[in-house]
Amino acid sequence: MSYYVYITQIDDCFIADVPALPGCRTFGRSEAEVLENIRDVVRGYLHSLRKRNGAVPKVKVVKLSEHLPFSRNAASARSMVSVSSKNGIAVPPL
Repeated sequence: MSYYVYITQIDDCFIADVPALPGCRTFGRSEAEVLENIRDVVRGYLHSLRKRNGAVPKVKVVKLSEHLPFSRNAASARSMVSVSSKNGIAVPPL
């Protein structure tokens, strides 16, 4: 299971949002820190849903184009967070 994580940098603060999981947001002082924090937030969010017998949201990824512009240096970036019950959450390199 994978979720898109949108990272926005405002001054020295990085903010991570997971649109498929309403309210799933965190911040950090670096991109590495915010990615580590969002892993914990997503784990907790999904654990809470399962504990309350809620359905875990599924995300459908649609390929729009072969050549979408994307820069890791942009003020706002996108990462994919993969969730697996075996080894937690992993963020593949972009």
